[in-house]
This record gives sequence, C-alpha cells and structure tokens, in this order.
Amino acid sequence: MRLGWARSAMFTKYSFVIPAFNNKRNLLNSLCCLKAVNRSAEYQFEVVVVDDGSTEDLCGALSVFRSHFNLTNIRIERDHKSCRSRARNVGWKSAKGKYIVFLDSDILVKPDYLFQLDRYFSAINNPIVIGNRVHLTTKVLSDNLEDMNAFSNEIKSSLGFSNLDYRYLVYSAKSFNGSVIPDSWLYVYSCNMAVEKSHLLSVDGFDENYIEWGLEDIDLAVRLYRQGLAICVNPYLDVFHQAHGHRDDIAIGAEKLECYKKNIKYFLEKFPGILDHYSDPAHRLIVGEDYFYEESNLHCVEYFPGIDLKKFKLEVEEYLRVSARSIVVKDYSTDSDLDVWVQNHHRFSSKILYFPMSKVVNVERMMAYVRGQRNKNALAAKEEVFQHV
Repeated sequence: MRLGWARSAMFTKYSFVIPAFNNKRNLLNSLCCLKAVNRSAEYQFEVVVVDDGSTEDLCGALSVFRSHFNLTNIRIERDHKSCRSRARNVGWKSAKGKYIVFLDSDILVKPDYLFQLDRYFSAINNPIVIGNRVHLTTKVLSDNLEDMNAFSNEIKSSLGFSNLDYRYLVYSAKSFNGSVIPDSWLYVYSCNMAVEKSHLLSVDGFDENYIEWGLEDIDLAVRLYRQGLAICVNPYLDVFHQAHGHRDDIAIGAEKLECYKKNIKYFLEKFPGILDHYSDPAHRLIVGEDYFYEESNLHCVEYFPGIDLKKFKLEVEEYLRVSARSIVVKDYSTDSDLDVWVQNHHRFSSKILYFPMSKVVNVERMMAYVRGQRNKNALAAKEEVFQHV
C-alpha cells in the first residue's frame, strides 16, 4: 500500500529514506526534527518511510507531517525475507531525489543537516557522505525538539564517552579524512549516510541476503568504493541516536552475535581476501581495533579563525609538492571548509591527516572506556551462558 501527497513539480534534490518496524514514538521524533530542517530552493527534499510490516499504526500517525514536507509511506508485509536491506531498497527505488539520504527511524537530525550534505555534494565528485552519531541515554520528548538548536546545545553540554559513537575514536586516532583511513568502508553506517541514486542503481543497492542485523551497509560501501566512489567523513554531520540501551558499535550484544557471525561468513566469502591483512578477519569485524595515541613525526600545521584560508591551503600544497611527505592539519575553526578541501585533494600522492579539533577526542581515555565496556559485555555473556547450563 502506498500513500502520499501529490508530488511537487519542483526538482527534488534529496530523498530521506527511513525504514521502520514499529518504533513509532522514536520515528515521530525523527520526523519532528525534519520539520525544522532548513529548506530553500536548493535543498528541496522528500521523506520516504518504509513500514516493514509494523503492527503499530504508523500510517495514521504520520499524516500530521504531510503539511510540513513531501511525505510518502510505503508498507511492505513481513515474511521470511523481511530485512533492513529490502526495506531500504524499496525506499530508495521509489524515491525521486537525486541524492538518497539513509537514516534509521530513531535518528534525530539538526536543522543544518542538508546544508552539511550540500557542502560535499557540491564540491566532490561521486562521494559517499557519512556522519557520526551521538547516543542519547534518556528518552526524548517531542516537545523538546521544537527548537532543535537549543536541544542540541543542551545535549552537547553533557556529552561523555558513553554518548560518543565508536567512530569518534577511529577518526581521532587515524584522521577525519576518509581518503586516508585504511578500509574506510568499514565505517559506513546506513543510519547516517548519503549517496547519489545513480550509484545505487549501478550496484543494485543493498544485498538482501543479509536477513539479520549487521554488515549490509558495509557490504554496500565496499561495492560502491570499488566503483570509484570516495568515502567522505563530514565531522559536522553528526546526528542524535535515541536511547535503546545496549551499544552494539562498542560491543555486539549476545542476542545479535550468532546471527552476525553468519553474516560475517557470507561477507568474507563474497569478498575473498578483503581483510586478509588482519590475522583474524572475523575477530576484526566483531571487536574492531585497539587505538593508541601515537606521536607523529609528520609536519603539523594549525589553522585558526582569522588566518587567510586561501594562503593556508597554498602553503599546505607547497609543502606536499616540495617534500613529498604527508602532513597533519589541525583545524581549530568550525566553518573553514577544510574538511571538504582535504577530502577532495588528489593533486599529490602524499596524505593530509586532518583533525577538526572541536570533534577530536582523547584517544587513550576513550579507548580505555571502550575496553571497559567490552569487558563488561564479555562478562555478561559468560554469566548468561552459565545460567543456561
């Protein structure tokens, strides 16, 4: 069943595709935030919600949003092949936008979300644009979202490692420049990513053989990456993830682990040798890496507000040209466009390791937190096994 208002003749640039199975309250909060997204002629967008056989009445609950933006609700009935991949494929294939934005039904975006996407799609050819997540630990009330800027500022004032996505650690240790991160496709999560629809068509979207949780988005990223797309990390495209309890990005929960191992087996057979540079590829996909702060012997330059940006870029290029060595760029501004520039910089073979200092975390301290959470998860799993013996 397909419901939706007649589409405007105006060009639709972006299509938000949101799969949902029940989870009505979080979904309504997500849509409430989309009401506040800054809109202009260049940011025209639609929202496609794919109801993956919910038992809750999502259709009736969504009707209130149709006066705020172009909204389509597609329902598909549940069966043995129901999965996130199928729901997302149904969504993007029916979307009208040039660019497809994938969000989960529990994600809250900030008003500048489309502006942040546009910075990349207007400057870089064929990017996959990804952002981070901030995990909320308390339930969100829709009344709090009327002023999303105030809400986000309130959240920022209380952030700790328990809120930050694992990828903050990865990028702070390696670089926020996706083009220099080894195996950068490992960090493409479909809860907050965008790509041109034509590229999804070229690889036929998500692989629907991933029935259970995990790896379907990384699988898609590998295939897009092999088609020549650039994986770009936008450090300012962070979103809020409404509280669900266990953090699978740090340590996969026991209820998901066995099915996830089946997905790992399928993934490694589909892409033979792709992680053979690790001694245990399956372990790498389950646990991840340990990260440590390493004092770099690379030349480091710092950009502060007020410095001539054009001159700064020329000096970075001159260093790369003369020395043929990589360089560390620390950016102390929040609106310089250096994040886009370094990921669109292909004139030299040397790398630019880029760190937006307002987003960088203390690697050693966050790694200690992650290690502690993994130990707690392992202990809980052992106790559960013991209880069933």
